[in-house]
Amino acid sequence: MGIWVVIVLNSNSRAKASSSLFSLLKPSQPHHAFSASSRLLSLLKHSQPLQAFSASSSLLSLLKSSQPPQASSASSSILSLLKALQPPQGSSASSSLLSLLKPSQLLKPSQPPQAFSASSSLLSLLKPSQPPQAFSASSSLLSLLKPSQPPQAFSASSSLLSHLCLLK
Repeated sequence: MGIWVVIVLNSNSRAKASSSLFSLLKPSQPHHAFSASSRLLSLLKHSQPLQAFSASSSLLSLLKSSQPPQASSASSSILSLLKALQPPQGSSASSSLLSLLKPSQLLKPSQPPQAFSASSSLLSLLKPSQPPQAFSASSSLLSLLKPSQPPQAFSASSSLLSHLCLLK
């Protein structure tokens, strides 16, 4: 019932309601939490970028105990949300996203096409970021792309090389 109430709220009220719903979903089971959080993400697409990032970080903390297919699907939804952020916010969001993905290893058990799609989206986010953030992200992305197929690995490595050429 709470999710249907959120639909009729405006952007600010929607963000406040979603944060309250996220705090309610934390003690729930991973499968139910993932189903509800994915609906919340679809509601937050028209919210402000900072509100959307706050929701996605809460979603990632929920997904740490999820199964790999669910985690991969959620991370791709979060990446599509972060694409609308401005470059400074996008850089901050992507670095926080990577720091959350490192201990939980959400993308590592996923299939290579999913891992490649997520890494390419992260690269497009990190292009305007500062060199230290870009280097940390690219090293994490390389560890993600190791199980990829050769054509995908070559395409990703060429993008990473063009990105790393801008580092100081």
